[in-house]
Amino acid sequence: MNIWLEGTPSALSLRALHLFIADILPGMTENNLFSYSGTQLLSDIELYLRKYSFYVYSKISEPFLLNSFNDNSVLDFGAGTGTIAKLWKTHLGVSPLCVELDLQLASGLREAGFETHHKLTILNKKFQFIYSANVIEHIEDDVVALAQLSRVLEINGLLCIYVPAFPILFSELDRKVGHYRRYTKETLNLALNNGGFDVVKSEYCDSLGFLITFVLKSLGFSFGGARIASRILMKVYDSSIFPFSILLDRIGFNKYFGKNLFVIAKLKSPN
Repeated sequence: MNIWLEGTPSALSLRALHLFIADILPGMTENNLFSYSGTQLLSDIELYLRKYSFYVYSKISEPFLLNSFNDNSVLDFGAGTGTIAKLWKTHLGVSPLCVELDLQLASGLREAGFETHHKLTILNKKFQFIYSANVIEHIEDDVVALAQLSRVLEINGLLCIYVPAFPILFSELDRKVGHYRRYTKETLNLALNNGGFDVVKSEYCDSLGFLITFVLKSLGFSFGGARIASRILMKVYDSSIFPFSILLDRIGFNKYFGKNLFVIAKLKSPN
């Protein structure tokens, strides 16, 4: 069963100090029917990982700004606490329509002023611009999810996706946070193609994060700790490690590898 498409609420299972290795994202399971167990952790991410969040927002919003899309035609698929959606609202004056199946998080999104729905299938409009940040890897049948997104994207619209990269980095931690997979350019391109899309651009991100994760996994390193330690780690990552990683990306390291993958896609041309 596809938890995002069928509207089955999910839960978060995540050890706080694992964040920067686990792509700084909540995982989803079906153990809790109504809310994530780590909503406070999502709030911590929004508070302490501001550079990281702004970077993801910047990557996603750039193709929107380069095209003449309508401000009221943006969809955030898997909006969570609204970290990215809030940046759209603050910096561009755009309020994305949000899809979020967790009832508690959806309520928070509505309180923040975002129109929010719990699944794609109830939407009765199409969008010029759709984005999804660190969501698709949590969906067992990603091709079905992408096909659903293709049905709500306008013909000349764009889809932007940000996901964890490289199966070689997949670990027990990925399983704990609810990841079904990590992607390469080839595997995500194939999933998008099977879901009705053609890839416009594909690039790895966070090359230093890849190297750190690979080394720690190879050494069998394991994390554990309290929330205060997690917050310290998030601050260090956000202030020092991640900015240097993006600098390495800019000089070409991400041509070969990265902890994440960013893709822009469009609907397949009619035959």
